[in-house]
Amino acid sequence: MIISTLPSYQSNQCEIVLDNGRKKIKTNMTMAIVANGSYIAGGFQPAYNAKIADGFLDLVIVNDSGSLKFLTSLIDIKRENHSDKTNLIYEQAKNITMVSLDREVTVTSDGEPIGILPASFRIHKHILNIMI
Repeated sequence: MIISTLPSYQSNQCEIVLDNGRKKIKTNMTMAIVANGSYIAGGFQPAYNAKIADGFLDLVIVNDSGSLKFLTSLIDIKRENHSDKTNLIYEQAKNITMVSLDREVTVTSDGEPIGILPASFRIHKHILNIMI
């Protein structure tokens, strides 16, 4: 799927606000991952510091990575080699708000489209009850 859509990937000027203004990031975003756990998509670990019970969301942003440069960014993420990369941003926050300043950006959850930016993400403590 990525290979067939790779030539059409474009970055969008976006503003990301962490923890109600504690930090603002304005970037030419190609893709962002907001994660509570470290793994997605059957073993892909983009949020290498994520811990489900720490009260933080982990944010991985691939910025300024159109076309083939995007593939290189995905390889860096797969190798957990993104702490020192200029095209990757890694942050942790209790709440995250994203706004596209260019065009419509689709938001997906587990690969399914759920809306269009702007979007806000936050942790809800003690919401999920699991019975075994």
